[in-house]
Order: sequence, then C-alpha cells, then structure tokens
Amino acid sequence: MKTMPMKEAQNLLQEKNDVVLIDVRTEEEYKEGHIPGSLLIPLDQASNICTIVPDKNKTLFVYCLSGGRSKNACGIFQKLGYVDVTNIGGIASYSGELER
Repeated sequence: MKTMPMKEAQNLLQEKNDVVLIDVRTEEEYKEGHIPGSLLIPLDQASNICTIVPDKNKTLFVYCLSGGRSKNACGIFQKLGYVDVTNIGGIASYSGELER
C-alpha cells in the first residue's frame, strides 16, 4: 500500500481529475466537513466500493480523520483487487476549505 502526505495529495488533486477521493469516516463525520469531491464509503461498508467505483484500475486516494481507518480501508480495497490505492492520511492535516 502506498502512502502520501496530505499536502502532496492536495497538490496532485488540483492537477489530476482522474483520482477518486474516498472518505472512510462515518456519515456523521462526513457531514461535519469533508474534502470537496470526496465520496463517502465508511470503513464498515468498504466492500461496497465495487458498486461505487467498478473500475479497479482507478487511482484511489483514501483518507479518514487521522490515518488509521484509511490504512485499514486501503488494505480492504487492495484485497478486492484495486491496484492503485494510496493512503493520504487524515483530514486533520488538510489545509483547504471543507465542504458541508
């Protein structure tokens, strides 16, 4: 599994529009504020990714609050056959505007 600092991920997200950004926090946490453009797939529903992002070759950037749940989710996504999965850590390190 790849890891990348949130700041570097933010820069790449501005340059590339083919990255799927996934928030694996709870729905309540997501509603409190999330990175614009991110999809909510809570960790306990991680296996649902196959219906939400059917293309297993898509680049996935995965985050949570601090990086723990996103690490677990990345492992699940890889076991499901996703080949380009990166843990970008926690939203706590995100410096941009949040969407609510």
